[in-house]
Amino acid sequence: MTRGARSSARVVTPRQRQVVALIARGLTTKEIAHELRITERGVSAHISRLLAKFNVSNRAGLIAHTLSEVVGGAVTLTTSANSADRRILPAEVASELEGFNASKFLVTVTLGRDPVFAFMNDAAARFMGVEPKSIVGVPVRDRFSDPSIAWWLEKSDETFRTGAPVSIQSVQSRWLRDDGTWKSAEFDCELQPVRDVTGNVGGMLWICAVNPPTGSSDRGVS
Repeated sequence: MTRGARSSARVVTPRQRQVVALIARGLTTKEIAHELRITERGVSAHISRLLAKFNVSNRAGLIAHTLSEVVGGAVTLTTSANSADRRILPAEVASELEGFNASKFLVTVTLGRDPVFAFMNDAAARFMGVEPKSIVGVPVRDRFSDPSIAWWLEKSDETFRTGAPVSIQSVQSRWLRDDGTWKSAEFDCELQPVRDVTGNVGGMLWICAVNPPTGSSDRGVS
Protein backbone atom coordinates (compact mmCIF):
# COMPACT_ATOMS: atom_id res chain seq x y z
CA MET A 1 0.00 0.00 0.00
CA THR A 2 1.34 3.44 -0.87
CA ARG A 3 1.68 6.13 1.76
CA GLY A 4 -1.07 8.13 0.05
CA ALA A 5 -3.46 5.19 0.14
CA ARG A 6 -2.62 4.49 3.77
CA SER A 7 -3.19 8.12 4.76
CA SER A 8 -6.50 8.21 2.89
CA ALA A 9 -7.70 5.06 4.63
CA ARG A 10 -6.86 6.55 8.02
CA VAL A 11 -8.12 10.08 7.52
CA VAL A 12 -9.71 11.49 10.69
CA THR A 13 -12.89 13.53 10.27
CA PRO A 14 -13.32 16.90 12.01
CA ARG A 15 -15.84 15.34 14.43
CA GLN A 16 -13.48 12.47 15.23
CA ARG A 17 -10.69 14.99 15.83
CA GLN A 18 -12.98 16.75 18.34
CA VAL A 19 -13.66 13.45 20.10
CA VAL A 20 -9.95 12.64 20.35
CA ALA A 21 -9.13 16.14 21.66
CA LEU A 22 -11.72 15.72 24.43
CA ILE A 23 -10.40 12.25 25.25
CA ALA A 24 -6.96 13.78 25.58
CA ARG A 25 -8.34 16.26 28.11
CA GLY A 26 -9.50 13.30 30.19
CA LEU A 27 -13.26 13.67 29.63
CA THR A 28 -15.50 10.63 30.09
CA THR A 29 -17.86 9.37 27.38
CA LYS A 30 -20.74 11.11 29.15
CA GLU A 31 -18.82 14.40 29.37
CA ILE A 32 -17.80 14.22 25.71
CA ALA A 33 -21.43 13.66 24.74
CA HIS A 34 -22.47 16.73 26.72
CA GLU A 35 -19.66 18.85 25.24
CA LEU A 36 -20.50 17.88 21.63
CA ARG A 37 -24.29 17.76 22.18
CA ILE A 38 -24.55 14.19 20.90
CA THR A 39 -25.58 10.94 22.57
CA GLU A 40 -23.25 8.77 24.62
CA ARG A 41 -23.95 6.01 22.11
CA GLY A 42 -22.75 8.34 19.35
CA VAL A 43 -19.53 9.06 21.23
CA SER A 44 -18.95 5.34 21.85
CA ALA A 45 -19.50 4.67 18.14
CA HIS A 46 -16.90 7.31 17.18
CA ILE A 47 -14.39 5.84 19.63
CA SER A 48 -15.02 2.26 18.47
CA ARG A 49 -14.53 3.23 14.83
CA LEU A 50 -11.32 5.10 15.65
CA LEU A 51 -9.92 2.20 17.69
CA ALA A 52 -10.65 -0.16 14.79
CA LYS A 53 -9.28 2.27 12.20
CA PHE A 54 -5.93 2.54 13.95
CA ASN A 55 -5.93 -1.01 15.35
CA VAL A 56 -5.32 0.10 18.93
CA SER A 57 -6.87 -1.12 22.17
CA ASN A 58 -6.90 1.97 24.39
CA ARG A 59 -7.34 5.73 24.37
CA ALA A 60 -3.64 6.52 24.73
CA GLY A 61 -2.93 4.57 21.55
CA LEU A 62 -5.76 6.36 19.79
CA ILE A 63 -4.33 9.78 20.69
CA ALA A 64 -0.86 8.67 19.58
CA HIS A 65 -2.09 7.61 16.15
CA THR A 66 -4.24 10.69 15.64
CA LEU A 67 -1.44 13.07 16.64
CA SER A 68 1.00 11.23 14.37
CA GLU A 69 -1.27 12.13 11.45
CA VAL A 70 -0.95 15.79 12.52
CA VAL A 71 2.84 15.66 12.81
CA GLY A 72 3.60 13.13 10.08
CA GLY A 73 4.80 14.44 6.74
CA ALA A 74 5.91 17.72 8.28
CA VAL A 75 9.12 16.83 10.13
CA THR A 76 12.08 18.96 9.07
CA LEU A 77 15.76 18.80 9.88
CA THR A 78 17.80 21.99 9.77
CA THR A 79 21.45 22.74 10.41
CA SER A 80 22.45 25.50 12.81
CA ALA A 81 25.24 28.00 12.21
CA ASN A 82 27.79 25.89 14.10
CA SER A 83 26.91 22.85 11.93
CA ALA A 84 25.41 20.96 14.88
CA ASP A 85 22.18 19.17 14.03
CA ARG A 86 19.12 20.97 15.36
CA ARG A 87 15.85 19.16 14.88
CA ILE A 88 12.70 21.28 14.83
CA LEU A 89 8.99 21.08 14.11
CA PRO A 90 7.33 23.51 11.69
CA ALA A 91 5.44 26.31 13.43
CA GLU A 92 2.03 25.13 12.19
CA VAL A 93 2.62 21.61 13.55
CA ALA A 94 3.90 22.90 16.89
CA SER A 95 0.85 25.16 17.08
CA GLU A 96 -1.56 22.26 16.64
CA LEU A 97 0.30 20.19 19.21
CA GLU A 98 -0.09 23.07 21.66
CA GLY A 99 -3.80 22.23 21.63
CA PHE A 100 -2.92 19.13 23.66
CA ASN A 101 -1.36 21.11 26.50
CA ALA A 102 -4.53 20.57 28.52
CA SER A 103 -4.27 16.79 28.13
CA LYS A 104 -3.76 14.71 31.25
CA PHE A 105 -1.66 12.38 29.12
CA LEU A 106 2.06 13.14 28.91
CA VAL A 107 2.60 14.10 25.25
CA THR A 108 6.17 14.32 23.93
CA VAL A 109 7.69 14.40 20.44
CA THR A 110 11.30 13.43 19.83
CA LEU A 111 13.13 13.70 16.51
CA GLY A 112 16.11 11.85 15.11
CA ARG A 113 17.64 8.39 15.54
CA ASP A 114 19.60 9.70 18.53
CA PRO A 115 16.48 11.48 19.79
CA VAL A 116 16.17 15.07 20.93
CA PHE A 117 13.08 16.65 22.45
CA ALA A 118 11.01 18.63 19.92
CA PHE A 119 7.79 19.13 21.92
CA MET A 120 6.52 18.48 25.43
CA ASN A 121 3.04 19.35 26.65
CA ASP A 122 2.35 21.04 29.98
CA ALA A 123 1.41 17.82 31.79
CA ALA A 124 4.67 16.14 30.81
CA ALA A 125 6.76 19.20 31.61
CA ARG A 126 5.16 19.66 35.05
CA PHE A 127 5.57 16.02 35.95
CA MET A 128 9.16 15.87 34.71
CA GLY A 129 10.07 19.18 36.37
CA VAL A 130 11.31 20.95 33.24
CA GLU A 131 10.42 24.06 31.25
CA PRO A 132 8.64 23.08 27.97
CA LYS A 133 10.53 25.63 25.88
CA SER A 134 13.96 24.95 27.34
CA ILE A 135 13.73 21.19 26.81
CA VAL A 136 13.40 21.57 23.02
CA GLY A 137 16.63 20.54 21.32
CA VAL A 138 17.95 18.69 24.39
CA PRO A 139 19.10 15.08 23.73
CA VAL A 140 16.96 12.53 25.56
CA ARG A 141 20.09 10.75 26.79
CA ASP A 142 21.09 13.92 28.68
CA ARG A 143 18.04 13.66 30.93
CA PHE A 144 17.51 9.94 31.59
CA SER A 145 19.90 7.77 33.59
CA ASP A 146 20.94 4.15 33.07
CA PRO A 147 19.43 1.63 32.87
CA SER A 148 16.19 3.36 31.84
CA ILE A 149 17.79 5.40 29.04
CA ALA A 150 19.15 2.26 27.37
CA TRP A 151 15.70 0.70 27.40
CA TRP A 152 13.96 3.80 26.02
CA LEU A 153 16.53 4.18 23.24
CA GLU A 154 16.18 0.48 22.40
CA LYS A 155 12.42 0.87 21.96
CA SER A 156 12.87 4.06 19.93
CA ASP A 157 15.37 2.29 17.68
CA GLU A 158 12.97 -0.63 17.27
CA THR A 159 10.30 1.76 16.04
CA PHE A 160 12.76 3.38 13.62
CA ARG A 161 13.72 -0.04 12.23
CA THR A 162 10.21 -1.48 11.92
CA GLY A 163 8.15 1.64 11.33
CA ALA A 164 5.55 0.10 13.65
CA PRO A 165 4.13 1.45 16.93
CA VAL A 166 5.26 -0.02 20.24
CA SER A 167 3.27 -0.34 23.46
CA ILE A 168 5.23 -0.01 26.69
CA GLN A 169 3.79 -1.27 29.95
CA SER A 170 4.88 -0.62 33.55
CA VAL A 171 8.40 0.65 32.84
CA GLN A 172 10.40 2.31 35.61
CA SER A 173 12.35 5.42 34.59
CA ARG A 174 14.65 7.92 36.31
CA TRP A 175 15.38 11.39 34.95
CA LEU A 176 17.04 14.71 35.78
CA ARG A 177 14.83 17.71 36.55
CA ASP A 178 15.72 21.35 35.89
CA ASP A 179 16.46 21.91 39.58
CA GLY A 180 19.24 19.31 39.47
CA THR A 181 17.37 16.60 41.39
CA TRP A 182 16.40 13.17 40.12
CA LYS A 183 12.90 11.72 39.97
CA SER A 184 11.60 8.21 39.30
CA ALA A 185 8.21 6.92 38.14
CA GLU A 186 6.58 4.04 36.34
CA PHE A 187 4.95 4.63 32.95
CA ASP A 188 2.65 3.03 30.40
CA CYS A 189 3.36 4.52 26.95
CA GLU A 190 2.37 4.31 23.32
CA LEU A 191 5.34 4.97 21.03
CA GLN A 192 4.23 6.01 17.55
CA PRO A 193 6.59 6.61 14.60
CA VAL A 194 6.39 9.99 12.88
CA ARG A 195 7.30 10.01 9.19
CA ASP A 196 8.99 12.83 7.30
CA VAL A 197 8.09 14.14 3.84
CA THR A 198 9.94 11.24 2.19
CA GLY A 199 7.92 8.64 4.08
CA ASN A 200 10.82 7.64 6.32
CA VAL A 201 10.55 7.58 10.10
CA GLY A 202 11.95 10.89 11.33
CA GLY A 203 10.85 10.91 14.94
CA MET A 204 8.72 9.49 17.73
CA LEU A 205 5.47 10.52 19.36
CA TRP A 206 5.21 9.43 23.00
CA ILE A 207 1.82 9.31 24.74
CA CYS A 208 2.35 8.23 28.34
CA ALA A 209 0.35 7.75 31.51
CA VAL A 210 1.97 7.65 34.93
CA ASN A 211 1.25 4.61 37.04
CA PRO A 212 0.56 5.44 40.68
CA PRO A 213 2.77 4.01 43.43
CA THR A 214 2.24 0.37 44.33
CA GLY A 215 -0.82 -0.06 46.53
CA SER A 216 -2.88 2.69 44.92
CA SER A 217 -6.22 1.69 43.40
CA ASP A 218 -5.84 4.17 40.54
CA ARG A 219 -3.87 2.55 37.70
CA GLY A 220 -3.66 5.57 35.42
CA VAL A 221 -5.28 6.28 32.07
CA SER A 222 -6.51 3.62 29.68
